[in-house]
Amino acid sequence: MSYEGRSLIRGESSAEHLVLRLRDEIHKLEQQLARLQHGNNPRRFALMETYQTMITTRQELLDQVER
Repeated sequence: MSYEGRSLIRGESSAEHLVLRLRDEIHKLEQQLARLQHGNNPRRFALMETYQTMITTRQELLDQVER
């Protein structure tokens, strides 16, 4: 589910909006990482590490928001 173009329903909290946004970002980053992993270019290693770090930090934030 993408949060883009989605209007907030009355009573929906900003935390719920943040959860949707983080899940969407994590999903997109995982897709981009998967595309990089299928290539055989060794110079992509640093970029793959960056994507993994971005995924991890967003997942940690998502975990905190969902508590």
